[in-house]
Amino acid sequence: MGLFKTILILSILVSSCAAKQDVVQEIPLPVGFEHESANSGTETSATSSDAQLFFLVQSKGIQKAIDALFKAKERDPYLYHSKILEKLALYLLQEGMNSSNPKDTLLSLYGIGLSLNEDAAILVKKAINSHEGELQLAAIEVLKGYNTDEANALLIDALKSDYLLIRLEAAFALASKKTTSAYPQIEALFMKVEPEFRPYFPELFALDASPESISMLKRLFRDHDQEVRLACVHAMRLLRRDDFIEEIKNQAEDPSPAIQEAVACALGEFHDSSTRALLEKLLQKNTFTRLASAKALYELGDEAAKKAIVDEAEKDNLFAISLLGGTHTSKTFLRRQMEDQSQQVRLNATIALLEQKDSSALPGLFPIFIQRQNDLVFQSIPSPGKALISYKATPSAFENLKNTPFLYEISLRLREELLIKALELQEDDFLEVARLIFHCQQHDLIPLLVRLLENLRSKKAVELLQHESERLGSPFIRAYANLALFRMNEAGHNSEKVLEWVRKNDSFNLIETRQILPWNVCREKSNYSLTLEEKSRLLVESFESLALSHRDEAISALLLAIRDGNPHNRYLLAGLLARAAQ
Repeated sequence: MGLFKTILILSILVSSCAAKQDVVQEIPLPVGFEHESANSGTETSATSSDAQLFFLVQSKGIQKAIDALFKAKERDPYLYHSKILEKLALYLLQEGMNSSNPKDTLLSLYGIGLSLNEDAAILVKKAINSHEGELQLAAIEVLKGYNTDEANALLIDALKSDYLLIRLEAAFALASKKTTSAYPQIEALFMKVEPEFRPYFPELFALDASPESISMLKRLFRDHDQEVRLACVHAMRLLRRDDFIEEIKNQAEDPSPAIQEAVACALGEFHDSSTRALLEKLLQKNTFTRLASAKALYELGDEAAKKAIVDEAEKDNLFAISLLGGTHTSKTFLRRQMEDQSQQVRLNATIALLEQKDSSALPGLFPIFIQRQNDLVFQSIPSPGKALISYKATPSAFENLKNTPFLYEISLRLREELLIKALELQEDDFLEVARLIFHCQQHDLIPLLVRLLENLRSKKAVELLQHESERLGSPFIRAYANLALFRMNEAGHNSEKVLEWVRKNDSFNLIETRQILPWNVCREKSNYSLTLEEKSRLLVESFESLALSHRDEAISALLLAIRDGNPHNRYLLAGLLARAAQ
């Protein structure tokens, strides 16, 4: 089944179940509410203030409970370092999960994911047992971050979902964790699915890599379905399973051009000189197989094989132009292609030069990174055998693709990948890109850009962040730059600037989310397993950085935001409160 058919089905799944509701019995808290003092090794009984606090919490008087907590803190300066904050956070997370408002439940899922608290993970059960595809999908994303028996049991429960693609996501999570129950669960699902979904399973079996899964893969290499055999070859290539070289070589006899192309590409990944004769034979096949074979032979040290790629590139074959990025040669040709009249040729030449870490790519990168309404959307396009890729720019994207939000997310992910690659350019070249993104206030790339500068930690990178922390007319950029400097412990940038920003924005609704891409589309894990829109992400990152500082004033800021801010936000912030209490 094609990529866009998959995306369309998942998009329909998520939107069609938005109106459904589910009522689940309340999940008991995994811990009690007795107070434990952190003053010494001796236990003390709960004070009257503590008793009042938990009476108010249980009766859902959160505002009054936090007021009582502040008063108790005046008497016990170590209160924040006891278990009391964790218990308060767990109560709020449970309240959000049991809310009749799906938005509260979704934010509670975000909170559980950010909390990294194993006691909170069991609360995800409500979302798993619901009939809402969006909540089930978000719950699976959260459970991927917990490697506990309870979390894995909930993933098995998710395999009972009414929606096949939700079950596939749960199977992927189990396979990635290599749980003992992964193989029987994946096999049972494999036996039930319609034929068009069977090609998804070779990668799941390969990820699990148990003896049973390896045996199943050997059988699937002989499957009657060409798409299943093709998926087996790709799974072995992606996971570098060189123990399957013989099975892959046997597929070269298949008359399908798509499988021959995939075989050539896979053999190139293993750099096995014993495959040279077979690759030279495949070099005489159709265009895509010839390109894949030439690439594989080049990687085995055969410089002459590159000529087949160059010949196709000179015919403006986009796949060939893209392949030149891995040859570390042909820079003169690629620079010339940067001036081509075809937008698609220019795009592929730019990315190829970027792969070669050549500063000549800069002029072509600017229109990729700087987006405007009605501007371009970018995506990778696979070859028939899915072994090669080229890149495509779609103009007037706002009008043409407004009903396909997944493509916007795919485009953003690709642009983020290219920005990360740009970090491998000379530092001055990367900083030129960074300055342009800041100048054009390209907000969708600012979070990643700031992280890259933060990790670079060079003198020039710090100077740029300091400059942007004072930028006029862009509070969003100022806040992100100040946050980075706070995380880097730069002199003069203490928590006060971050605290000031969150106090001004704690009423903002954190429910603004981005699309969650299916596992077969998005193979790289994001900074956050659940993605947030720009301002939402900034507020969460700010609170998270404060929470990780474990400073009393930062924890007080979290409590104030829970008490006085947007009431829906308290469930996500509760997850950060649990994180701060660890």
